[in-house]
Amino acid sequence: MPNKVLVKILAAVNPVPGTGMASWSPYWLPLMAVCQHWRKLIRNTPDFWQKIAVGLHLHWLELCLKHSQRTPVQVTFQYPVPFDETMNLQVLRTHWHRIEYLCFEALDCAQFDSSMMVPEMPELRTLIVNVEHISHSIRDGAKHDGTGVIFRLPHGRLPHLKALTLEGTSLVADNVALSSLRLLHLGKYAGARPLYTTAQFVTMLSSCTSLERLTIAENALHAVTVVPNPSDDGGPVAHLSPRLRDVNIHGSVVHISNLLSHIQVPAHVDLVLSTPELTEERAAVAPANMLPPTRLRRNLGILRSATRLKVDSCHDEVGVIKVIATRKLGSSGRFEISVPVPGGKNGNGSQARRMYYRALLRAVRDMFPDAQLDTLVCAGDIDAISESEWRDGLLAQYPTLRTLVVDDGEYGGDATPVFKALGSTVAQLQLGVISALCPALGYLWIRNAEPTVKLLEEARTCLSRREYHQAARLGRLRFELNPDYERPGRWQDVPKYLPRLNQWVPKCELRLWERDVDNDEMFMDTSMEMPF
Repeated sequence: MPNKVLVKILAAVNPVPGTGMASWSPYWLPLMAVCQHWRKLIRNTPDFWQKIAVGLHLHWLELCLKHSQRTPVQVTFQYPVPFDETMNLQVLRTHWHRIEYLCFEALDCAQFDSSMMVPEMPELRTLIVNVEHISHSIRDGAKHDGTGVIFRLPHGRLPHLKALTLEGTSLVADNVALSSLRLLHLGKYAGARPLYTTAQFVTMLSSCTSLERLTIAENALHAVTVVPNPSDDGGPVAHLSPRLRDVNIHGSVVHISNLLSHIQVPAHVDLVLSTPELTEERAAVAPANMLPPTRLRRNLGILRSATRLKVDSCHDEVGVIKVIATRKLGSSGRFEISVPVPGGKNGNGSQARRMYYRALLRAVRDMFPDAQLDTLVCAGDIDAISESEWRDGLLAQYPTLRTLVVDDGEYGGDATPVFKALGSTVAQLQLGVISALCPALGYLWIRNAEPTVKLLEEARTCLSRREYHQAARLGRLRFELNPDYERPGRWQDVPKYLPRLNQWVPKCELRLWERDVDNDEMFMDTSMEMPF
């Protein structure tokens, strides 16, 4: 068999995808023991030695660097190493010029006085540094007295660095050194006091002029001093990179709001915000409080340009409140707020979910004040929202709405308040007329509500009123209802009333869930048809 063919076979059967991905002893050494020909072939194939996972002994690193010859290499230190000593090893110093990926999976903070810095590596593209703060040198596991371990990135050290991931250490760098970054991940902060002012932090972010993805994880924002009561009249302190496409921020409500008050995030950017688990009362108001003060919200473009919105109170994902907004289908830009809430009976009980749902729907009009919504999906306990809250608190704010989905989280709520609200009118003062609520509505989907004759009759009355007030004709009305089979008198006559709705709706559907069979579809959410 020709050597070229055998090399391709060995690469293809590699347990980890990609040539050389498993270039360490558990894979290559047994193969080298098959025969002298295989040993010589593997040893003299540089591609098999490019990605080096270093265990407890550095001799393997030296062997792999030798066999990789002059090809670019990727080095991962899987266990703690003496950082300064390792960086100055002769075996590494002669190969700095061809390392393109370098990862330290676990460094002990006790070996650093205050900062760390890698040597000059002209070809390094990716750097991952994880500093663990579990050493006995930090008394009783307490935080550092100062600002923890700082990673310094001076100009000229890593001129082609594209991806930088830091955990347990904070970044200090000049604007030239940051300008080449495409991906920046800032993780855990271990200092006892903040390292940056807000202005310093956002200036550092704006210096990443090539940045495409930004992740601020765990408690990284604890390194930033919060500006109390930022002025509503103040403009953004920093414009982020025009190449930015993804921003993922995790932290406390106060820290997230502070950061968003000082940066401008264009509408085309995917922005994801999340917090640690909060108490029930704090979680209920967290989605609105994470945003900047009212007039500073203009700096988050998605809040004004969103056309599709979903509010979800522990329905799509148990124990997590979510607000998701997107722009029209086919365009970039997605906004998500995710708030974990206490688990168990109290956190996910009916009363807690009702509180979350009511708070979310009340906050929507302030969170998205000028958005021209086309689609609105509400997932939560229908019984928690009154007719006036549907009408005045939510639906009256979005006259452009064409699709409305109401998915009850408790399975069997009363949906008549929704139809009462949609059957009412709203005064358009600027036009001097009275019109139907959501006059452009074309698709209404009620899911998991209780099937009653009262509901169907209220739907008929609603449609009649909308026709009288010259609203657009509803093209599709869809009921997926959840009967109480222990009280058949409440729902058995419901199907008889469906034909009465066809006078106003060309496509009217009714489906009653069957509980005596294993119907997985009943427990699915609406995301299959309406992905966000």
